[in-house]
Amino acid sequence: MRRCKSYGMALWAALFLGALLLSWSRPATTLAQRGRTAVVEVAAVQQQTIAQPVTFVATVEPSHRSQVASEIEGIVEQLYVEEGQHVTQGKPLLRLRQERLRITLKALQATASRYRQELKELQNGSRPEVVEEARAAVEEAEAELARARRERGRQLGLSARGVTAVQSREDADTAFEVAQKRLLRVRKQYEVVVQGPRPERIAQAEAQYRAAQAEVARVKYDVDRSQVLAPFSGFVITKHTDLGEWLGQGDPVMTLIELSQAHITVPIPERYLPHVALGSSGLVQFDALPNMTTQGKVIRIIPQATASRTFPVTVEVANPQGHIKSGFFARVTLTVGEEQNALLVPKDAIVTQGPRQIVYAVRDQKATPVPVERRTFYQGFAVVTGPLKAGEHVVIRGNERLRPGQAVRIAHAKPR
Repeated sequence: MRRCKSYGMALWAALFLGALLLSWSRPATTLAQRGRTAVVEVAAVQQQTIAQPVTFVATVEPSHRSQVASEIEGIVEQLYVEEGQHVTQGKPLLRLRQERLRITLKALQATASRYRQELKELQNGSRPEVVEEARAAVEEAEAELARARRERGRQLGLSARGVTAVQSREDADTAFEVAQKRLLRVRKQYEVVVQGPRPERIAQAEAQYRAAQAEVARVKYDVDRSQVLAPFSGFVITKHTDLGEWLGQGDPVMTLIELSQAHITVPIPERYLPHVALGSSGLVQFDALPNMTTQGKVIRIIPQATASRTFPVTVEVANPQGHIKSGFFARVTLTVGEEQNALLVPKDAIVTQGPRQIVYAVRDQKATPVPVERRTFYQGFAVVTGPLKAGEHVVIRGNERLRPGQAVRIAHAKPR
């Protein structure tokens, strides 16, 4: 029993000593960390006279919205996506039945092949055996003419001596004339055979072949278009058809929106419009994302007033993670109001810590956190309010690892 009590007391003493040593080591470590000097890059706070920030409210819109249609008619045989899904550009949305098109394509390909063979035959000219046959016909006609000429001469001699009948001489003259005409005819046929088909006939065959090729290409195009592809990467928000339904040419298939870049069209009153320029920046906040503040850029100014005497100005916001949704309520702050003195710091100087924002000012060679409120953006700088002075240095590189009161060494000061 005594041995157990002494063992328990020793165990508690060991635990107490370990806890004491741990409590001593923590402050020492923290002090050692605070004693390290951080190397940072800084820039001077600027004070300029700029237009006053003005906030406008608008609704988020997709950068692209398309009601994708079918280029051909047919029955829906396969659906690849549903509403709400994300699709990549060039990927199929649906497929129409293709059997009828493929049967038509085979028939047209056969017709085009026949026209091609006929054209090739005409371009190659007459076959050697046909040319030889025509040449033999010429030789035969020439021999026949020679015989007719000799017979005619013999009959003329006999007629001069009065020993032949008039009918025999006339028959010899007729046979000679017939042999002459036949020789002329077969010579012309031989020339035609040697020269081959006429250029007009070849041109006609070429036209027939090209027309057949065009028909084949048209049906191939229809076969390819029996799969409707996504024109860009985005989300399917509406499906206008379903399996087994008949689609006519031009009928809507699905509606897609693209949200990697969100657009916010802000109604700007005419008194502010002269201060808005393409490429200028603004601060954008969303009611649905209270902890998110981002930068937008003016990409479009419509020079036509609406019925309410405002001008539509489109601000684009990068949305790579897709957190911003179409239809979100947005607040866009632009520097378009009355001129006033404002404090400007580089955007990299701002450190977000939960719901608040700070900058680290270098005071007495130490990092001093200063709470600020970012009002908007101006020419690459952030317009802020807070207990800062023009000309004092704020950290723009290395501030993500700083701790309040940590010693700093300035490696580089960014020029004003």
